[in-house]
Amino acid sequence: MPLPNLRSPFSRLASLGFGVALFILIANTLGTEPSIHYIKRLGTNQVIIHFFTDANRAYSVQYFDTLSCHTNSMKCNTSGVPMTNWLTLTNFTALPVSFEYLALDKTTNRSRFYRLRVTP
Repeated sequence: MPLPNLRSPFSRLASLGFGVALFILIANTLGTEPSIHYIKRLGTNQVIIHFFTDANRAYSVQYFDTLSCHTNSMKCNTSGVPMTNWLTLTNFTALPVSFEYLALDKTTNRSRFYRLRVTP
């Protein structure tokens, strides 16, 4: 039996036109690469965060209002993105089948950064 092909961990940042940015954290795990499919404005004060899931994996949508590391107590990656102190917007439990999720968030800030955390 061949060994699974593990991806190296990395992250990417994409800016959206209406002041919301998307930060995707990719974990070094088996399964489909976790990613947020899109973020779309809903009315004047909400956004929809849309993503697909793999079976038997739990997901958390987390956010941060600024990506700059402003204290020495924060653990940051080499790009200056905080690795800790992210706030959880919502959790989705593992289901035995692949699924499509929508998470809602209010647009209370000029910008907000999201990441999708996955546990096998």
